[in-house]
Amino acid sequence: ALIIPLAVDADGALWFEERTDEAPRLKVYSGGAVQTVGLGVPEITVYTSMFQDREGTIWIGSDRGLFAIRESPLRVVGAEEGLQAPLVKAIAEDSDGSLLVGTWGGGVARVSAGRASPISSPERLIHSVGRSDDGALLLGASTGAYSLAAERTIQLFPGLARAIVASSPGTVLIGGGGLAEVSGGEAREVSQEPKVWALLAQQDAGAWVGTERGLYRYESAALSEPVVPEAWIVSLAPRDGGGLWLGSNGLGLGRFMDDQVQFISSERGILSDGVWCVLETRDDIWYSTNVGVGVVRKTELEQALQVGSDVVSRSFTELDGLPSREFNRGAPSCLEDRYGRLYFASIEGLVEIDPERRGMPEAKAEVRLVSVEVDGLPVELNADLSLPPGSHNITFRYTLPTLSAPTQAVFRYGFGASPEMGAWSGERVTTLTGVGRGDYVFALEGRDAWGRPSSNRASISMSVAPFWHQRMDVRGAVGLFLVGLLGAVVSTISKARQVKVLNEERLRIASDLHDELGSKLGAVTLKLDLLGSEAERSPVDPAKVSGLATSLRSISAQFRDIVWMINPEHDSDERLLLRMREHVAKTLAPGTWEFDWSIAGRNRTLDASWRRHLFLAFKEALYNAQRHAAAERISISAQAGREAFEFEIADNGVGFDPESDSPGNGLDSMARRAAEIDGQILVDSTPGNGCRIQFRAPYPRT
Repeated sequence: ALIIPLAVDADGALWFEERTDEAPRLKVYSGGAVQTVGLGVPEITVYTSMFQDREGTIWIGSDRGLFAIRESPLRVVGAEEGLQAPLVKAIAEDSDGSLLVGTWGGGVARVSAGRASPISSPERLIHSVGRSDDGALLLGASTGAYSLAAERTIQLFPGLARAIVASSPGTVLIGGGGLAEVSGGEAREVSQEPKVWALLAQQDAGAWVGTERGLYRYESAALSEPVVPEAWIVSLAPRDGGGLWLGSNGLGLGRFMDDQVQFISSERGILSDGVWCVLETRDDIWYSTNVGVGVVRKTELEQALQVGSDVVSRSFTELDGLPSREFNRGAPSCLEDRYGRLYFASIEGLVEIDPERRGMPEAKAEVRLVSVEVDGLPVELNADLSLPPGSHNITFRYTLPTLSAPTQAVFRYGFGASPEMGAWSGERVTTLTGVGRGDYVFALEGRDAWGRPSSNRASISMSVAPFWHQRMDVRGAVGLFLVGLLGAVVSTISKARQVKVLNEERLRIASDLHDELGSKLGAVTLKLDLLGSEAERSPVDPAKVSGLATSLRSISAQFRDIVWMINPEHDSDERLLLRMREHVAKTLAPGTWEFDWSIAGRNRTLDASWRRHLFLAFKEALYNAQRHAAAERISISAQAGREAFEFEIADNGVGFDPESDSPGNGLDSMARRAAEIDGQILVDSTPGNGCRIQFRAPYPRT
């Protein structure tokens, strides 16, 4: 064989090409051993070079292109490793250091040394796994809670069991539609509500209980009042130094300490407002979401929760080796084993992360403007821009130079005399159209894959000169002349038009408030009066108070919709798409949906009436998929095209016959909405085969 050295990396390993009569091979010699490195491209006939950058990435040059090799901290146990079903729900560590893994459809498996072997279990749809104090395997399943020992299976409690934990010797707590206790072989229902999602045993034989209505304590054989109300708690983890870490559905990541709770949301730096599981290691807080696994420095998180500041969160996604960004809620759905390795339950297998191998470059990257084009022509970046009179289209291209997960970098920009920064986005090109006379600043900020802000804020100033007739002195003279000649006529016509438009808008808003909110507010007022009368005779029924709270939340949501529809700040197709995405996230359970959207061409201005009809049609279609379809998966796509706005909602639910007169499917309402804006609606559904609703509406003429 012919050996052709390429280079030596930072660890002293020699990279070389080995040529034989067969295809050449890339190899590395380190520690007295030789290892073959595969790039996944069999057609390579020559390796030309090797280089290691300052961030640790190995770059290999070949006749088939340039390849990057990074050490991944991730390993996945899936079907190839023996899992009977890829969707993992719960993880527990056994006494011998192996893992007990509950799956959705494949029962329970034991994972050791990266391989999975099935364990006989009475159910295949597993929510929770654990061990009792006497060593029995505890399973929470859709049909009940089970104990498995010495090839004997005992059903501890019938019904849904999302969480199961041994709270004290001989006692097991079970959470599902409510809370139950099994002690001495006898089962006792503690409460029928609220629905329980997480359990964490305490040293004093009690337990913490996470529910869709808040955090509770279980002590003295009873459930306390909520210590953290109005929060959907799906994960509980002990906090070093006392207290708890909370994973919530909707509020983000929380800390409960000294009977006080603080949450931090995606607006302040974490990956998502749905946090499915939380782990505390020596220096970091790790958490799983529906958009990947995140990690944040513990000291930074504690400080942010204390003072309300933002955090820097590193995300792990497909680019780091994850088979999917979507992780699951289970009890528990994450774990740190005795060796310090971390495990997370995902929809595509059991994900193992070695926290010691997640390198973060020491230096922050500098955000840079790469190029600026004015009306399709490049301009120099070494000075402020002075543009001639007219309306210009300006394109900015920018980047954050980092080779460690470069596609995870995000940017935000501001444009104006005193620019306010917009939302974070992965886009690296921005085009501003119709920029007329005035003085402007384009400001740019970036964040790397770890969520750290760029070391600088890039900016460029520009000015667009006015035409001669736009100069203030010329305009002043012409204005005086026109005011004297046409003032009365213009004033009369303008006022008449303004009054007409204002009256029409007032009538529509009044109709919305009366029809959609007036009756509901009247009903709530009547119920409050009745409740007040009842309170004078007997204690108030909590269920009635809960019902009133639900009604008020519905009224509040409708009021926010009306305010959004009439607010001129939301009159663009981009804002409409963001509102649709926000409504989907609030309406559907995380992990059950996907939303794809795009904008073709310029960002249009849409009038309030047109936006109202389209958005309400979208809400109706989504409501049908959520309430009537019994679907496990809902796919939503929306596109602001060049001529029309389109959306599609598809589900894998029960389906229906669109030609039937069955009430409640909302098709008549959607058809009326479509007709109001010259739109079209297409429904493709048959019983048992799901449903696909397509809606298309041309943009209003301007």
